[in-house]
Amino acid sequence: MHLNPENSMVYVFKNTPEGYISHNYLEMDGAHSYATIMKFASKSVKELTTEFWVRAYVKTKNGNVKYSSVSKYTPVELAKYMYESGKYTQKITFDGLYNIIKIVYPDYVSKKFDWRNTIYLP
Repeated sequence: MHLNPENSMVYVFKNTPEGYISHNYLEMDGAHSYATIMKFASKSVKELTTEFWVRAYVKTKNGNVKYSSVSKYTPVELAKYMYESGKYTQKITFDGLYNIIKIVYPDYVSKKFDWRNTIYLP
């Protein structure tokens, strides 16, 4: 990651081998997909309710850059969306999402993990 020297509010995240995704989401020959994982330092209400503005970009072989539209989210909104819509396959992810939500919403009620979405059924 490096700070964009033109704007102190803009951070640029470069791709790394650790972020490489084997699935080609663009469905184009020669295209590669990457993901960025954020780690939170304090796990505070302020940190989890801070609004992030994100947009992806693609750099073509001829050097042109095309940007996606901007998406806005807070980490807790994203966690709630994933938790409530079942966007997880592992119990550890399910628990982690719930723990994020509980920091901001202490009275949030946990739901039961659905083991049918896993490979191993206990």
